Amino acid sequence: MVNLNIAPFENVDVVADAHRLPYRDGTVDAMHSEAVFEHLSGPARAAAEMYRVMRPGAMAFVATPFLAQYHGYPHHYQNYTMQGHQQLFADAGFEIVEAGHCVGPVVAITTLMSAFCREFLPHPFNRIGWAAVAGFSVLVRPIDRLLEHKANAHILAATTYALIRKPADASTPQLQFPHGPRG
Repeated sequence: MVNLNIAPFENVDVVADAHRLPYRDGTVDAMHSEAVFEHLSGPARAAAEMYRVMRPGAMAFVATPFLAQYHGYPHHYQNYTMQGHQQLFADAGFEIVEAGHCVGPVVAITTLMSAFCREFLPHPFNRIGWAAVAGFSVLVRPIDRLLEHKANAHILAATTYALIRKPADASTPQLQFPHGPRG
C-alpha cells in the first residue's frame, strides 16, 4: 500500500496532487480515498485521473463528507450526496458497484451541533455548549448502528461512499478539459 498526500506528513510515501497522479496509465491495482474529494477544486479531473491510472478491473473505495462542517485542508470546495458520488464516477467511466453512507445521521447531527456551539455561541457558553453536545453525542451515537441498514439513511448521513470499478474491458480514453487540468 502506498500513501499519497499533498504534503510530506507522517506516513506519506508519495507527495502529489490528485489532479495529476504520478503513475503510468493502467498500473494501479486498487485505490482508497477517504475525505479527499471535498478538498479538490477539480473533482471530475481527479476522478478521470483515477480512471487513467487504474488497471482494467481495478476497484476503488471513495468516501466523502456529505453533511459536515467546512474544514479547509487547505481548502474545502464541496461535499457529496450518494447520488453525487455515483454521477461523478459514472461520468469518469467507472462502474458503480455499490454506494451508500458510511458515517450515519446521528454523527452528522451531533457534529454539526458541536460546530455550531464552538463557532457561534459567545465565550464561555461556546465551551459549555460544546461539552454538553460532546457528552450527549457519546450517548446517542450508538443509534447510528440501528439506522445503518435503513435505505434512506444516506439523506442525513455525515459521509457517503462509492465503491467503483474500472470496467475490465476498458481502455484509457484521452480526456479533454477545456479549462486546464483543474477545470
